[in-house]
Amino acid sequence: MKLAIVHEWLTGFGGAERCVMEFADMFPDAPIFTSVYDKQRFGDIFPPERVRTSFLQSWHNSKEKYRNYLPFMPKAFRSFDLSGFDVILSSNHCCAKGIRRPDGAIHISYIYTPMRYIWELHGVYRASLSGVKRILFDMMIGPLRKFDLESNSQVDYFIPISHEVDRRLKRTYNRKGDVVIYPPVDVDKFAYDGAKRDYYLIAHRFVPYKRVDLAIDAFNQNGLPLKVLGIGPDEDKLKSIAKPNIEFLGFVPEDDLPRVYGQAKALVFTSFEDFGLTPIEAMSAGTPVIAYGAGGALETVVENKTGTFFSEQTPESLNDAVNRFDSMLFDKAGLIEHARKFDVSVFRKQIKEFVDKCWQEKNSNIHGSGEI
Repeated sequence: MKLAIVHEWLTGFGGAERCVMEFADMFPDAPIFTSVYDKQRFGDIFPPERVRTSFLQSWHNSKEKYRNYLPFMPKAFRSFDLSGFDVILSSNHCCAKGIRRPDGAIHISYIYTPMRYIWELHGVYRASLSGVKRILFDMMIGPLRKFDLESNSQVDYFIPISHEVDRRLKRTYNRKGDVVIYPPVDVDKFAYDGAKRDYYLIAHRFVPYKRVDLAIDAFNQNGLPLKVLGIGPDEDKLKSIAKPNIEFLGFVPEDDLPRVYGQAKALVFTSFEDFGLTPIEAMSAGTPVIAYGAGGALETVVENKTGTFFSEQTPESLNDAVNRFDSMLFDKAGLIEHARKFDVSVFRKQIKEFVDKCWQEKNSNIHGSGEI
C-alpha cells in the first residue's frame, strides 16, 4: 500500500499539525503534500525531502500571508499529481480534500470541520472585516462553497474529529462520517506533580470566535487571578480591556505547559469548538475545566467528574460557573484516567485499523469483481 498525506499548510503548529505529525510517524514512507511549507519552523518535524509543496510556495510572503491566497487554494490542491498512490490520507479544515483522487485509489479525509469561514462561522469572519476586505470576502464565498461541495465526490471515507463535526457534515454536506476518531493528546507529556496555585487559566488563540474577551470580561468583574496563554491578532485589543488581576503569558514553550496547566485551579474554556485539545491537556496535568456547554466540550468534559459547564457565552453565566466550581472537589487521578481515553496511543491504533480496513475492503471489491 502506497500512501500519501495531504495537509492544508505547514506554517504554524496547532492541533491539526499534531495529527499530521502522527500520520507521518505511522506511515514513514508517505510524502506530505501541502500548499505552503515553512522549513525554518517545520524542518525538524517534517524533513524537506518528505514535503511536496504547491505553486503557492514561491508566491510573495506566502509562508506568512498564506490566508491571503485562499481563493487560489482549490487550484493549488488540484494541481498535485498523486498518480501511483493507493491511499490518500488528507488532513482537512479548508481545501486539502479537494485533491484529484487517482484512478483506483481511495481517499480518506480526516476532517476537523467543514470550512468554517464559509459555513458555520461565515458571519463571524465577515463581521471582523471591513471595506475592500469584506467585498473580496463576499466575492470568494460562492466559488469556495461550490468547490467545497464538489470536492466531496473525491472523498471515499470521512473521519470527523468529533460527533459535533459529524453533525456538521450532515448539515453542510448531507453526508455522515464513517467513524469518529478524536485527535491525540500525549497524556504522559503533561504530567505534573507540583502544588496548585491560586489562578485560573485560559489558553486560546486570540481570534474573535475563541471568545477570550468573554473570560476577560468575567474576571474583570469577579477580580480573581486569570492567566491568559496565547497569541494572535486580537492581542492588543484584549490587553486594552484587561484589569490588573489578568496576566498575559504570551507564547509558552511546550516544556513549560505541564507546569502552567498543572498549577491552575481550573482551565476556562470559552469557545464553541470542533473538539478542543486544551481541556484534555489540562486534565492530563490534573486540572479540571470550566467549559462553555456546547460543541466538542460536551464530548470531553464530564459534569462533576472532570469539570463543570456554563450555559451561555456571557460574563454572568461564566461567573456563575466559577462560583459553583469553587465549592466542587475533583480527583486528580480521575482526571488523568479520563484524559487517557484521548491519548495518542488510542488515536494511532484507531487510525491504523481504519486505514487497513478501508484498504482491505478496496482489495476485496477488486478481487470480488474479477478485476486484476
